[in-house]
Amino acid sequence: MPTFDWLYYTRYHPPKLPRPQKTGPVKRTPGRLPRVPFTPAQLSALEDAYKVSTYLSSEEANQLAYSLELTNTRVKIWFQNRRARDRREKREASLMTGGAAATFTSESHPTHCTLLPPLYATVGSAASGSRTGSHPSSPSSVEASAGGRQSRSPTTDQSY
Repeated sequence: MPTFDWLYYTRYHPPKLPRPQKTGPVKRTPGRLPRVPFTPAQLSALEDAYKVSTYLSSEEANQLAYSLELTNTRVKIWFQNRRARDRREKREASLMTGGAAATFTSESHPTHCTLLPPLYATVGSAASGSRTGSHPSSPSSVEASAGGRQSRSPTTDQSY
């Protein structure tokens, strides 16, 4: 009886088929243009503009793009990537120097950095507005914030 190889192939064990070898450069996705690197003159002009200001107005971006013979989009993306590189280098430098706590300073997050009072203060009196070392809803802190009201605890007050 003849054997049929195809009977032994499954979805997870497909046949080994000879494939043509791909030679030459890798083809890009259809409709996508090849990557064109910046010239050294363009890079130096972009870096000089970045040293003046890390953010460009739309008019400045248009002028820079026109003077460098680039598209407005390429200039904007270059500035985005350059700011990201600055942030990454600052983060790596702070980790190298051991300043991991310096990554969330008010400089790096000016709009998100707010100083809140500690929830559980260990020093201070209830009259001055700070809390004691207990949980805010515990009976001792409720008594302290009640302005000197008498305790209603069954162990201290027997007048029901």
